[in-house]
Order: sequence, then C-alpha cells, then structure tokens
Amino acid sequence: MEKSHYHLVVAGAGAGGIAAALAASRMGAQTLLLEKEPQIGGTMVASGVSCWEASASGTGIACELYHRMASIPDATMIYPTGSPAPRYEDTLRCSGLEGTFKDPNYPYEDFITGRYGLIFEPEILAATAMRALEETGSCAVMVNADIVDASGTSKVAKEIVYRTQGGECRVTADYFIDSSGDAFLCQRLGCEAMRGADARKTFDEPDAPDLPVSDELNGVSLIYR
Repeated sequence: MEKSHYHLVVAGAGAGGIAAALAASRMGAQTLLLEKEPQIGGTMVASGVSCWEASASGTGIACELYHRMASIPDATMIYPTGSPAPRYEDTLRCSGLEGTFKDPNYPYEDFITGRYGLIFEPEILAATAMRALEETGSCAVMVNADIVDASGTSKVAKEIVYRTQGGECRVTADYFIDSSGDAFLCQRLGCEAMRGADARKTFDEPDAPDLPVSDELNGVSLIYR
C-alpha cells in the first residue's frame, strides 16, 4: 500500500474543504484535498445548490471565486436583475460585511428573506476552484477518493486510508480537517456527532428549538444535467 505524508489533509472538497485547502496551501502547507465524487465542489456542483446568498458568505475566497467566474461569459449572475442590477459588493452590505456598519439602503431583512443571491454554472465553479488550487503549487487534489479507515483518538487524528480505482493509500499528516458531508473522519475517530436540529441549550442558539429534533434533515441528492 502506498504511503505519504502531508502538512494538512482535508477530507471533502465542498465549499469548506476548498477554502481550507486553498488558504493552507497558499501559506505554503503541503496539502492533500480528498473528494469522493468525480469532481470538487460538493453540493454546489453535484446536488443543484448552485446559488449563494452572497451577503452570507461573500468575502474572502468566495469573493475571489466570484470575480474569477464573472470574467467568463454567462458563468454567473446576481439576482434580482433590474436596472440597475445589484453589484456583488452591494449584496454584502445587507449584513455589514463590506465594513463595520450595515448600510440602511440594504436592510438585513432583505438578506434573510433571500432577496439577494448569486447563481453560477456548477462546472465553471468546479473548474475555477481547481485552477486556484493548482496555482498554489502546494495542493494535491484527489477525486474519486473514498476514505475507508482512520486511526487516532477523538482529539487527534494520526492516519487515514483512502481508496481510488488505483488501490488504497495510507496517509499521515500534521493536521486533518474533516469537511465531509457525513463527518466520516470525525465519527470514525469516536467524536461526538449530532443528527438533525440540536436543542437551544446545547450551543445557546436563540433560534434553535427547545428540544432536539433528530428526524428533520436537509434532503440532498445528486442531480445530472
């Protein structure tokens, strides 16, 4: 079995995994990004969630990816359309992300009711993110890579085994980040996992239910075009 070592291994190449791998590799960390699907992007690419509510996650790497996609004809658009159409920077002002204050011309209620959003072509998002990762020169990306085993404790991960069509590979790393949709790595190592909506008192979330609701999940399935 092939064996290798990295500074960082990121499990899952959805939005969180891409951002983590990109940030770390840009700082010089030798990074391995693993994705079980045929291409990176997570639900943004494979499950039809090709829309961002831009004012919620639009700064930093997300903003960079948007501007890269915006240079490609018909790759993305911001809604609502109109005259004049809102700019990407305008959508950030709903929640004050453009600075330390909230712009009264873009009230927070417009954000939480979904007034602003960013639609993009899934394949272009995947290709744009892949180019950004390749440009770092420090990030290896493996798709069709399914993590099948992990060793360590609930506090420290030491090693994982992933499988591709070419066989299995054992990987050690200084750090691991679990960005997989089902938290496989964390659960394999014995970390606590919660299903559904947690109770308000668990994390002091004012909008959480009084009691936990374990049977309410967000339905996600693969979509093919």
